[in-house]
Amino acid sequence: MPTPRSRSLAPSLVLLATILSSAAEARHGTQFIGSMEFGGQERHWLVNVPASYDGSRAIPLVVRLHAAGGHFNSTEEHGWFPLSDQAGFILVLPNGSLPSGTDGGLKWNVYSWDEGPDDVGFLAAVIERLRQQFRVDARRIFMTGHSNGASMTNTFAFAHAEMLAAIAPAQGAWVTALGLDPLAISPQPGVPLPVWIWRGETENDLVGVLPRNLQDRQQQQFWSGHDGCPAMPEVRAETDGRFEYATEVHHGCRAEVRFTEVRGKGHEYEPEYSVKIWNEFFVRQVRAPTGRSPRPRLERAPPAAPAPITR
Repeated sequence: MPTPRSRSLAPSLVLLATILSSAAEARHGTQFIGSMEFGGQERHWLVNVPASYDGSRAIPLVVRLHAAGGHFNSTEEHGWFPLSDQAGFILVLPNGSLPSGTDGGLKWNVYSWDEGPDDVGFLAAVIERLRQQFRVDARRIFMTGHSNGASMTNTFAFAHAEMLAAIAPAQGAWVTALGLDPLAISPQPGVPLPVWIWRGETENDLVGVLPRNLQDRQQQQFWSGHDGCPAMPEVRAETDGRFEYATEVHHGCRAEVRFTEVRGKGHEYEPEYSVKIWNEFFVRQVRAPTGRSPRPRLERAPPAAPAPITR
């Protein structure tokens, strides 16, 4: 694995850091851009540290991965910044490695563990850097992403499930889109892992060689099988006043598995999803020592969620 090395920021990034610093004051958190050379590339990430952090105790870390054509500053409308500030966890938004689109967008090298940019190694290095800089609770490191970022979340989980307390891939292509058998590829997740899979009801477009609705069910089948879940999940119909959710909850597993379809929605991601992922899932998950099944806190009514802040 390449060795990360700190680098000074380019002038344009220094300007961006100044802009983001001013925005951070309005959100009452502290933001900064991290940088390292990794695999022959200059790689960057944006960090939000909640104002409540004083180093006296370890706090959770959420890694949020952007979709194809995005970058770390294109995910602010997804609700994770206000959640970080108000719930008191560190948020990191890394940049992908490959060009995507015409406006400087990026994407992740998904479902690839030995060819092309080593995005798995890069994300592991970012997590380790933040653990060196802050008191991160190693039992509560979470990863989530949208679309291409959801696929990268799964890619990382295959290689480093032992680093994570839970993942929430939202609306991303599954490994079968590339014609691969998830049970035959290497690496395989080494430990049970809590997973909450999200999809929009109407996003049944063809991605790769399979329609998305089939891929999403195959993703659910893989993770529920990996986590030793019984065949029949509990089905819940829920609403937050704006959206309706059909959620399947697998009980009796070595790790909790959920599958949510948002009624009437397509591929777009909404801030309300972030609130549910944190309040109803991540906040309850704690990674067990290696080799043991995760032990979620008892499920309870979630605290009142802050209204997502958008810009």
